[in-house]
Amino acid sequence: MGKLADTILQIADPDHEAMALVCDAPGQDDVWIHLLAEFDDDPLTGQRSLGSWTLTFGYPLQREPLLELRRINFLPSLAIRLSTWEPGLFARVQLMPEVSAGELATGIRQIILVIQSAGNPQNIEVALETI
Repeated sequence: MGKLADTILQIADPDHEAMALVCDAPGQDDVWIHLLAEFDDDPLTGQRSLGSWTLTFGYPLQREPLLELRRINFLPSLAIRLSTWEPGLFARVQLMPEVSAGELATGIRQIILVIQSAGNPQNIEVALETI
């Protein structure tokens, strides 16, 4: 599946402590991504399940983020909802829980390479942070 997708799966596990996936490129201020798994608790069973993904990323553009995400074929438009954004600074989107780790990994790579215009993808650092 790939290292990034495997790392995404770790934050989607409701039995682990809350973690965020953090991607950034030292020396490139616009190249950063934070991915959080949001969980829902079933009031009857008490079981936790993935409720949604929250993806926040550096957004150096002025154009509305959903238009750019559609342009790069990030995910089907029904799977994405724009939460907030600041032109030239950042964008935050909510993604449906059905979006797979592989789809997220592919989408994150697209954002980094196309929207954030990262030079060498080998310079991207990926980490998990406890939140």
